[in-house]
Amino acid sequence: MKKFQEKVRRRIIFVSILFCLFATYIIILLFFKDNLPGLSDNNRMFQLGFFSSIELLMIIGLIKHIRALKNKEKLKKLYIEENDERTILIMQKSGDWGIAISIIGLALGGIIASFFDQTIFLTLIGATLFLSFVKFFLKKLFSYKY
Repeated sequence: MKKFQEKVRRRIIFVSILFCLFATYIIILLFFKDNLPGLSDNNRMFQLGFFSSIELLMIIGLIKHIRALKNKEKLKKLYIEENDERTILIMQKSGDWGIAISIIGLALGGIIASFFDQTIFLTLIGATLFLSFVKFFLKKLFSYKY
């Protein structure tokens, strides 16, 4: 259990660093909006919403992991949740990591493309949404199937 406790601590540190980086970007979008070249209001608002949503998910995850570190029962429950054979099988069958990496890559590509071309931005965001729906559908399908 000590190894898992250390893994949770490293995860908290990593997510905290990402949280700070995303918060910095949100501040830049809010306060330096006039100095950002080629970024329309629609694209800026999308980016604000995207990064704010990710920040909210990070906060929820951080709270969950910090509470688990403070309470042995919650830590054990989190360990069982992450190492449950059924959950692992569902993740494997739904291609969780591959699709997740693809979603992140397309979303980041869309954000970068928003500085250059609206059509490419919308295409990449559309592909991101499509992959997100596929991932959601596969998770639901395999969770009922197994």
